[in-house]
This record gives sequence, structure tokens and C-alpha cells, in this order.
Amino acid sequence: MGSHLFVPIPRRRWNVRRVANLSYGDVGRHNLLDVYHRSRPKGAPVLIHVHGGHYSGGGKNSQSLPLHYRLASRGWVTISASRLKPHVRHPST
Repeated sequence: MGSHLFVPIPRRRWNVRRVANLSYGDVGRHNLLDVYHRSRPKGAPVLIHVHGGHYSGGGKNSQSLPLHYRLASRGWVTISASRLKPHVRHPST
């Protein structure tokens, strides 16, 4: 086997800015998101990433980071939201 299979995937890119922990709701740390972008992202395509984990596991700080940094370095704006599981069952009655 070639040694290139064991080289870690680079996660961070020098030309990408991460704006962390922006609130998008009223449930505290459960309603936070991170935005990844290059400077001046006006008119850029946007990817909203909802991580796996059945909406109860995983997290915005660890899921798909190579994807966020790669797309943002190419001019995209990517958004990664924190845990999204609601505190009620459906139907709630």
C-alpha cells in the first residue's frame, strides 16, 4: 500500500474565515451555527450543512470540516448548524 493513504485530510485553509457560534434561535447552545467564507462573499453560492447523527449526535465543530473549508476556499459560503433535535414529540398533543 502507498503511504499516501495515511496522510491526514487537511481541514483548515488559510484563506477561509470561520465565524463561530452565531445564534439562530432561542434555545441557547442548541441554536448556534458557524459560517465559513472567504473575504467579500457577495453573490456567493450557499451550502447549509445539517450534520448526521439522527439530529442528536455529532456537532457543527466536527462534521464535514474538510467540505466546509474546501468549498469556502473556492468562493462558497457554508453554514454548519448545531444540534437541531426539537424538545417536543410530533404530534405534541
